[in-house]
Amino acid sequence: LCFCSRIREAIAINKVAAIFVAGNPTLLLVPLIQAVLAVLWVGSWVFFASFLLSQVPEDYTPSGTFATYAEAYGTATTPGQCTDKWPTGFTYKDDDNCEIVNGTAQCWRCAQPRYAFDYRFAASFFMLLWNNAFNIACGQFIVAGAAAAWFFTPNSEKGRRGSTRQAVWWAVRYHLGSLAFGSFIIAVVAFIRYCLLYLQKQAEAQKNRVMVMILRITRCCLWCLENFLKFINKNAYIQIAINGHNFCTAAKKAFFLILNNA
Repeated sequence: LCFCSRIREAIAINKVAAIFVAGNPTLLLVPLIQAVLAVLWVGSWVFFASFLLSQVPEDYTPSGTFATYAEAYGTATTPGQCTDKWPTGFTYKDDDNCEIVNGTAQCWRCAQPRYAFDYRFAASFFMLLWNNAFNIACGQFIVAGAAAAWFFTPNSEKGRRGSTRQAVWWAVRYHLGSLAFGSFIIAVVAFIRYCLLYLQKQAEAQKNRVMVMILRITRCCLWCLENFLKFINKNAYIQIAINGHNFCTAAKKAFFLILNNA
């Protein structure tokens, strides 16, 4: 009984939303187009990134020989000469090409991993995150812009103007920079989180359990921050669509609007 007014308000909002979608069926194509663009972009990125990943430097793993398997591969608490960094290769015993050092046969060798990371892949991966976030931002803004254009159109003219087409024009003509900046923030936080994952894998290769735990906790905090920023960005895009603010002003207004109605 205490929430009757809120329930009636929610019902009214859903009715208006249903009328809006019924009057703008082309809006349903927006997520479909987003999905197609995302598949094409990610597919092309994977194709080109595979070339970057496959270029493993010759000196990535030691080229010498080792006397024991434990020295080459390591133990549960000590990293080996072949597995002290991630991505890790593997070890093998080359009985036909053993080397005698101080009277001891050294037959264990290191093999390179199938892939390795460098600054070129890092730059390419950041562009993947940024473009994906930008694709989502454009979709969110177009939906919000179409709703704003339809809502403020006089009832006598509803259905005559293309709200979706107008929202696309607003995004391309006036607010592309704001959408790019908002998605850039998301991409930076996500990229830092993945960098910490890379460091976590390195710590696991070094058998450093304390550092692994610290990095896991830090990644969890960054995941929470990333989701918070995604929520703020979505509401900022709504503010941009309604009022035409720049991103920073819209994000500030969206934050305090949510805070005041929490």
